[in-house]
Amino acid sequence: MSVSSCADTLLTSEGFAGIPPEGSLPQAQKITVNTISLGVFEVQARATSATEWLYFDFESGQMVTPTDPLTDNSWDIALQRFKVKINGGNSGNGANSLLPIIGQSFDSLTATPTTFSGAITDRSDAGDGDDACRPAEGTLYAYLDSTFTGNGCWFRYENTQLIVRDVTYVHKTHGNRYYKVRFFNYYSSTGTSGHITFRFSEVGAL
Repeated sequence: MSVSSCADTLLTSEGFAGIPPEGSLPQAQKITVNTISLGVFEVQARATSATEWLYFDFESGQMVTPTDPLTDNSWDIALQRFKVKINGGNSGNGANSLLPIIGQSFDSLTATPTTFSGAITDRSDAGDGDDACRPAEGTLYAYLDSTFTGNGCWFRYENTQLIVRDVTYVHKTHGNRYYKVRFFNYYSSTGTSGHITFRFSEVGAL
């Protein structure tokens, strides 16, 4: 499956899998943050627009509106339908990086790994992978290069459905703080696409 054909499938005017995306929502309604337990938060992002990015800051636990995403350090992660980027590499100057840990559950990851080697940041020259669907932009959460090609992607594309992969990420921010991140869903309770659910929690530094 080529990058362009897969991205085109996910970004049709009819919405993912033929489900129309939601109309424009007020900013305050686009991201909801709920406390799951002490220090653990669940984000529900209505990232249904094919043109607008939703920017989020882990430290404040809030949606932010950066003046210039490429130079503004106020955000850590951004979402646009199935695409997710971080404030690092070609996406921003925040020096964020990411370490995917395949097969480890969110709850069982209680501390930052003793080494952060293998961490990657966003890049613009990522190519197509083996069995995962990735946008041409090569944003990190949606495309992980090197040893993580294939299984490191946060989703896989199967029978017109986006399926969340078994990956927990350690996300290092520009302030040298570490957060574990795990995606849980791409659909709302009624099946509308672009409704990304993920959890995050700060973990101890190296």
